[in-house]
Amino acid sequence: MQRWASYSTYDPIETLLEREDVTIVDVLDEDSLSIAMRNSSQKLVDFFKREEIMDELLNWALTELYVDHPKFMKFSRASISIFTCVTVNFQKMLHENDQFLIRLRQFQMLNPASPRICGHFQRIIETLVIGTGGDILVFFPELSDFLIENIANVGLRDLFVFLVTKYRIQFHADVEMFQKLINQIGFETNNDNIDNYNSCYCIISAIRAILSQKEEYFILFDTKEIFDRLFLLAVYPKTHPLLATGIYRLFPYLKRAKNYYPAMLKYRDMYEFRDDISLPYAIETFMLIDGKILLKIFDKNSCTYLIDAICKAFMNKGYYFLIDHRNILSLKN
Repeated sequence: MQRWASYSTYDPIETLLEREDVTIVDVLDEDSLSIAMRNSSQKLVDFFKREEIMDELLNWALTELYVDHPKFMKFSRASISIFTCVTVNFQKMLHENDQFLIRLRQFQMLNPASPRICGHFQRIIETLVIGTGGDILVFFPELSDFLIENIANVGLRDLFVFLVTKYRIQFHADVEMFQKLINQIGFETNNDNIDNYNSCYCIISAIRAILSQKEEYFILFDTKEIFDRLFLLAVYPKTHPLLATGIYRLFPYLKRAKNYYPAMLKYRDMYEFRDDISLPYAIETFMLIDGKILLKIFDKNSCTYLIDAICKAFMNKGYYFLIDHRNILSLKN
């Protein structure tokens, strides 16, 4: 006996949208919303295009206006899934919606919200940029300044890296942009100024992320001013050891730049050995050791990386030795 299964054509979203009093909360609370979006429901697109609905949808995605709502997290995630939906009709609706684009520009003029909200902004912009091949960036001329000024926010830092590495031309990433970025690094980066330290380290990590993906972008840093600032920050006594380490770790990516070696030689003469985490990287950068540092090979507390850096001094003729007579006598003994 053959049985035929009957399948219901009932669509909860379609039925919900037929109600005259339907609200955005009703739609965001519907578990079948993601299915309706994947199916490119035109009724759903038309619903979101309504001015009052779009405004409220953006409030859920890019503000904490409803943070006290018991289903805030669910509705906030649902709103982001709408703005990052890649189906053609949803993307077309967003690209052509002035209200939506203006709100995104206004987001840049406010103080950055929570990291989570900035992460939402990151995902929305990335989806728009990918969907338009970067052309949508013409509508956001202030975006680079906004991202640089708020680079300590992880979501915004990742967006900056994404735009530079994937859409450099449309994002207008050039030497001037990176000069502005590096100028954000202040000299008071010790433990007493932790906010400035966090911001500075995020700048260095962003640059390293860019150069690790696009090594040829070293040309964007090839100016005397940029290398002067990087080396001066690295040797500055009050620079946090982790930040100094981060700067030294950038230099292998930048050695092909014509301004690298003149700056390295200039600041090598200014460097004073610091017995901290940055020491191995400083030795590798400046090709410089002295007798006291040499003795650290025999120190049981020396880390492997430090010992390796010192040993390379004996295998690389480019290293510069500063060994005084007392240290030579110590070595003989």
